Amino acid sequence: MTSDIVFVYVTAPSQDVAEEIATAAVDARLAACANMLPGMQSIYH
Repeated sequence: MTSDIVFVYVTAPSQDVAEEIATAAVDARLAACANMLPGMQSIYH
């Protein structure tokens, strides 16, 4: 059985940059959800 679920981890130089990357990925429908650490802030469609 194969799975289409993929986890991608990306580092960012700041929380602001992480939010920009996460928002862009979710808005472009490249990700269903993006979670940012520390504090586990999530962005979803």
